[in-house]
Amino acid sequence: MCISNKKKIITKINSMKKHLLFLIATLMMLLASSVVNAQVNPNPDCNITITHPTRAKAVISGGGTICYGTTTTITITVSGGKAPWKLTIVDENGTKEVTVTDVGNNGSEVYTYTTDALTANITYNSGNISLTDDNSCTNGLVTGSADVEINDPAKPTGDAAQSFCSIDTPTIADLSVNETTTIKWYSRWSNILCYSDGGWL
Repeated sequence: MCISNKKKIITKINSMKKHLLFLIATLMMLLASSVVNAQVNPNPDCNITITHPTRAKAVISGGGTICYGTTTTITITVSGGKAPWKLTIVDENGTKEVTVTDVGNNGSEVYTYTTDALTANITYNSGNISLTDDNSCTNGLVTGSADVEINDPAKPTGDAAQSFCSIDTPTIADLSVNETTTIKWYSRWSNILCYSDGGWL
């Protein structure tokens, strides 16, 4: 190989080295710039505050003794969370959903619930009442209870067959039962027609 060709090859190699060194230097500068930009806080005075809402609560109270087949009322005081609140109540005749609004806009409201016509004792508590607020938080804390007892007196007893003389014009009041309280007589078990004491037999 002639000397002139060797010089040309060496010149090309040296030129390639310079380009390669330039590319490496440029890449290192870009990497260094990226690291610096990642460490700089563009908003050093910016503070973010996350406020967690209070838990919705419901306190149950009331109850008492009622007659068979009648209704009563219980009190449910709701607060916390975000109004309006939704109460889900499992009663004797099924599940009901009621919405309680914050009328006074003070974060608390007293709701009066009218029960079903009850035929058995029942306790209203967290087992059959749940609370959800307007944030759709379903973990409302339900405390307290209301016990409702049914006053179902024993049925009166007496002779199934009783005899009367028509000449004595017997009435309903002449029927004999083993009961000291006042007895009302009906045409059927469903209380369709109530007889007066003076009604003839």
